[in-house]
Amino acid sequence: MRKDLNKFRQKWRSKFSHRNSKPANVNGMSTDEDIANCFSNSFAAAYFDSYVDSSRVSNFLCKLNSVISLDSANGIFDGTTMFDVTPIVHGLNCLKASKSSGIDDLCKENILYAHPSVIIHLKLLFNMICAHGFVPDAFG
Repeated sequence: MRKDLNKFRQKWRSKFSHRNSKPANVNGMSTDEDIANCFSNSFAAAYFDSYVDSSRVSNFLCKLNSVISLDSANGIFDGTTMFDVTPIVHGLNCLKASKSSGIDDLCKENILYAHPSVIIHLKLLFNMICAHGFVPDAFG
């Protein structure tokens, strides 16, 4: 029994002991700080904070207003409804079922089995987001 325990400890140390392991190497960097800075720079290059880029936000709002004005002039858009219930239900049905919930504890099943008025509230929310050009920070 003692031999088995010693073999187990040796195997454990060889797999999980950090004394014998080499430091991680990412793009020629091995210190934690350098690797973290490399990741931060790569992430910053790929993504941007849309709140900071006010020129793109204003360009988007101008394009959105021109589409709304054009549709309104053609009688397609009445100025209050951009989203309808049908695409929301279709989008909900396209989501995969039995997925874990997010930080808000909501998943597809919560909306699918809730009262149908929840879909109406989502429609109103999406229309208000488009009408005001503002997405809440915690909306994900």
